[in-house]
Amino acid sequence: MADKKDRNKAAIVKRLSEVRIVEIACKSVGISRATYYRWLKEDARFADDCVEAIALGTQTICDLAESQIVTKIRSGDFRASTYFLEKHHPEYIPKPKNNPPQPRKYGIGTPDEPMDEKQINLKVIGTFVEVLGLPFGCKDTTQPAGVGGLHSCRGAA
Repeated sequence: MADKKDRNKAAIVKRLSEVRIVEIACKSVGISRATYYRWLKEDARFADDCVEAIALGTQTICDLAESQIVTKIRSGDFRASTYFLEKHHPEYIPKPKNNPPQPRKYGIGTPDEPMDEKQINLKVIGTFVEVLGLPFGCKDTTQPAGVGGLHSCRGAA
């Protein structure tokens, strides 16, 4: 039994070095993913071998992808040429667009800044206020909404 297990482990490592995808490697050897992950926990050497094999498999797939790009470039594919230059030549790397920051609305930062809980609450309140047609600064909550749900102080800020 141990010989079969060792052969399966070796086959998994070999297959991972070719495809790097655990599910494909397991299916090709005829074991379940659960068994694979159990072996990883039980056998540190197997786990190390798998990590190395996956790294090698990743490199193999990267080499294959790069070869596909080169083949396309050689056949005159402009998009492949552009892609390669944008990724590998400093003069062709796309420049970031100079987008000015958006104005703050209801105490909320620019779209690139993460919002804290207070800012999220302000945004939600601001949305409700806009939907109801109320100016954001309205403090009069004693009067009922008028016709169409509009508050009587609409327009007064």
